Amino acid sequence: MLRFIEINEKKQPIHPFKTEEDKQKYAKDNCDTFASASLLVPKDVVVIDFDEDNVTKDKEGNIITNKESFLINYLIKNYNPYWIKSQSNHYHLYFKKPKGVKIYNWADSFTCGGFQVDYRCENNGTAVVKVNGVMREAKEDLTDEVIKNLPELPILCYPLHNNVNLKTCFINMKEHDGRNTALFNHIREVYNKYQFKSEQLLEIGNFINKNLFKEPLSDNEVESFSKRAKDYNLKGNSAVYDDNYNADIDLICLSDVKQKNVDWLWYPYIPLGRITLVVGDPGSGKSMLVLDWASRLSRGEPFPFHDEILNKDYVYPSKVIYQNGEDGISDTIKERLCMLKANQKNIFIINEIDNPIFSLEDLTRFEKAVKEQSPKLVVIDPLQRYLGDISMNSATEVRKLLAPIGNIAIKYNFALILVMHMNKTKQDDIYRALGSIDFVGIARSMLKIGPSEGGNKIISHVKASLGRKGNTILFEITDDGVKYLEQLDEKEEDMSKLKLKAREEAKEYILSMLKENNNMVASADMFERAKENDINSSTLNRAKKELDVKSIQVQGKWYWTLENDTDYQTLNENTDNLIT
Repeated sequence: MLRFIEINEKKQPIHPFKTEEDKQKYAKDNCDTFASASLLVPKDVVVIDFDEDNVTKDKEGNIITNKESFLINYLIKNYNPYWIKSQSNHYHLYFKKPKGVKIYNWADSFTCGGFQVDYRCENNGTAVVKVNGVMREAKEDLTDEVIKNLPELPILCYPLHNNVNLKTCFINMKEHDGRNTALFNHIREVYNKYQFKSEQLLEIGNFINKNLFKEPLSDNEVESFSKRAKDYNLKGNSAVYDDNYNADIDLICLSDVKQKNVDWLWYPYIPLGRITLVVGDPGSGKSMLVLDWASRLSRGEPFPFHDEILNKDYVYPSKVIYQNGEDGISDTIKERLCMLKANQKNIFIINEIDNPIFSLEDLTRFEKAVKEQSPKLVVIDPLQRYLGDISMNSATEVRKLLAPIGNIAIKYNFALILVMHMNKTKQDDIYRALGSIDFVGIARSMLKIGPSEGGNKIISHVKASLGRKGNTILFEITDDGVKYLEQLDEKEEDMSKLKLKAREEAKEYILSMLKENNNMVASADMFERAKENDINSSTLNRAKKELDVKSIQVQGKWYWTLENDTDYQTLNENTDNLIT
């Protein structure tokens, strides 16, 4: 039974109807008693909303023709849907919703056919049928029988992605507008999402070419694009192609490739469209640091030490997908983002509460999230939580997992940050990422987070495959978030490394002295022997603090110890076992 709900002059429901109880309470089975009314879109029905006199502008603000009058006539003539029309040529076309195709109440949705529509669907979707006591013009009386016999939504009208900023528009494209590349990539995207047959891809390509392009390609070119686009996406060595189709070797001539400079989220540390590793020990501040970057991006605030002369950084408010497998969403992540003053409307998390646990092996789910939100930054923290069943020590498995993830980052031009713990070796920083060296190999940038001389923290640029290495950055984490202190030039950085190395040597010296002397060494003796080993007193004291070595007084004399349960009274009574 069809049901209707009363609407106001703005065509909005007067009563709530978010729940089934609301619908039963406020909806009627006819709209005779309503001055203005909308149909509650029935189950398995989708309504496409067109506005013939609507005007669309491109990115530069130029008005372009929507060709909506043509599209409406084309769809009505070829697919015979039920339709309703307003006095201002506002059309609603009714179709049966295809099984397995997800459609919700979406605005500015770009379709497989290369045009833009709004969708009205079940789950609180409405379609206006009566305004100020006047029923809109319709194909015929709207009945349950009409709804039952609706034609299925044509593949041209299947949703592909949100297009609110008009990032895709085929209308009036000419030969030198990137027409060929745009059509090829579009057919690839369609195949990726729906796995249509070759004849269906050809139908879509021909529709766009003949009806939307200002200068169409030849039929042979469109057919070639349809076949090559499908072939490009087939994976594995045993791909099955259509009958009578033998794919040619797909070669690219380098002279045909347009040179492009690298885009940067944060120059020269985080490139767009590439993988960046962020590594550090537990407690080093990795997660807080990455959340600060996400917060800055959500607000459109420049990254630390932004170079206004080079102006390479991406400094516009953008969306972020932040996937964290260790911290609670409401009690930790949200609390930190509030502290960092993030625009939380721009930050998203893939749902693992009501849905299966997410892993990077689920490429379909990962790409769907990226398609829907168009983020400029995606963070996986920590990486090992999202690896699925692969062994992180296997070079083959690591490459097999990260290569397609990296391709998605290139395709949608977002920075992909993978946060990792460090191993316990004392090798060069480039080898400190946990697991296979291929994690580092496939990343284009690697940042190490660690302690600095003086108790602060540093960001070291360990690997930079797309440009120069950035200077080491000194920062601290405060109650208000992250405070960036200064960049260290090469001399300062070298000095900092020398100090870190000296402190590590001092730690080894302290531990060896305590081990050799039953965990009790006189303070004066510790300093005297350190001097003999060229370890100065300030470095020794810092090493002592980091090791949590205690100073205790026994019969008026000071000793160093690592023992937390020492019986000081007994020691004061008997000092025969102390090495001085």
